[in-house]
Amino acid sequence: MQTVYAPFHDEKTGFNSIIQENMSGQPGCRNWKTLDIIAQLRRYFDELRSLPSSGYGATPI
Repeated sequence: MQTVYAPFHDEKTGFNSIIQENMSGQPGCRNWKTLDIIAQLRRYFDELRSLPSSGYGATPI
């Protein structure tokens, strides 16, 4: 978990920003493929959640 040193709010622009510690590893732009997979999984789960339910528990046979 990164340490946040100082949060800022710019009244003129309404933007928020933070000063935080540097984390080692790859920059986010190198992980776009992973992010695409996560976005695809989210769409799948959203679609599954939108299906109508017959109720809780198992369906009788």
